[in-house]
Amino acid sequence: MLEQWILPVFNRANNDTKRGQCFIVGSYLITAAHVIYKEDEFIDAYVVLNNVPMNLHREQALIYEFNPKIEENYHDYAVFSLPEVSDSPFHLKSLNDDKECLTCFYHRYVKLENGSIFDVPHLELMTSRARFHKQYSNYLFDCEVNPMLIKGDSGCPIIDNENNIVGMLVAGDDKSICAFQSAAFIKNILISLI
Repeated sequence: MLEQWILPVFNRANNDTKRGQCFIVGSYLITAAHVIYKEDEFIDAYVVLNNVPMNLHREQALIYEFNPKIEENYHDYAVFSLPEVSDSPFHLKSLNDDKECLTCFYHRYVKLENGSIFDVPHLELMTSRARFHKQYSNYLFDCEVNPMLIKGDSGCPIIDNENNIVGMLVAGDDKSICAFQSAAFIKNILISLI
């Protein structure tokens, strides 16, 4: 069920490798900004929705903001409008008091045993348990994540025990402590557009 709302982002410029993650809330597709654009790297990002590739280019984003330099004002998000998509079951919420019951959802390549000499790579939705670690600002918080998240997991949602998205992974490759952009902050940005 969740596979249709949490999706891998691919990069045509790098042989269609997995570049990151995204998720759908309402009629919006949300990912980390650095997943779709970097000044020093050519990225041709896309996601597959209903078996159709959809480009995720910075100039097509409804909102794109990338400011990783100032911890108190850290912004790393891109939002795309999806008017043809029905509402997902997710909502963007503030991190609540129950900070022990958090789960990250992301896609990983796994090898399927298919009975031949070749192993076929397959993307599978995986989970990591997360425990709140530190709040930096209204924009950013850290969680300890197990198993660790790696390169290509950026943009994955962190979900509370009521299936609300409370944040999105923006930093922390191969580290047990990862940084998350606040979902409540992204929600306030979306409300300001209405």
